Amino acid sequence: MQIEFQYGIKLVKALSGDTRVSMLRLLSCGERCIDELLQFFPYAKETVESELAVLCEAKLVEKRTVEYMDYYRIEPSSNNIVKNFLINNRIEGEDSSCRFVIPVKANTERRTWPSAVASGTTTVSPPH
Repeated sequence: MQIEFQYGIKLVKALSGDTRVSMLRLLSCGERCIDELLQFFPYAKETVESELAVLCEAKLVEKRTVEYMDYYRIEPSSNNIVKNFLINNRIEGEDSSCRFVIPVKANTERRTWPSAVASGTTTVSPPH
């Protein structure tokens, strides 16, 4: 697969941030609205949207808006790139299901879904 140089730069930028990689892990389990994503990250909505915009610009994530609510999912055409990246960069002990450990700041109040552990991580399950 040959990647155009400018797109390659966007792709490297998108995959170089821990927050963006964590977002890809969450979205690999299925589409999520912005409010769901905000629960996982100790940042303002504008910051989370900015990180998602980088993923959208790299064509890794697709955004759709329904009645004032933004929804994000893995871009279907980039699904193989994302899957290969996540498989090759698994957290030790991580299985292949949609359960991931997402790093969050220790003093955040947003570790509410579905459970938080004292080590400063949140276990994430796929949406129902």
